Amino acid sequence: MAGREVLIAPDNDSAGQAYAHAVAELARQAGALTVQIIRWPDYFPKGWDIADALPVPEQKQVTGRAA
Repeated sequence: MAGREVLIAPDNDSAGQAYAHAVAELARQAGALTVQIIRWPDYFPKGWDIADALPVPEQKQVTGRAA
């Protein structure tokens, strides 16, 4: 781990975030050059993880006709 750049992709829930922060601290203690934790967009469902299909954001439906 020493001298490496670390990117952590946590599950999208509070347990995943807590675990990611614990792993980040361990990586720093092991000498990682940089440590980053991905923050998923708000529209990602709770519990989503990197092995799941990418979610599609909801599209607002527009009513009426274009001029």
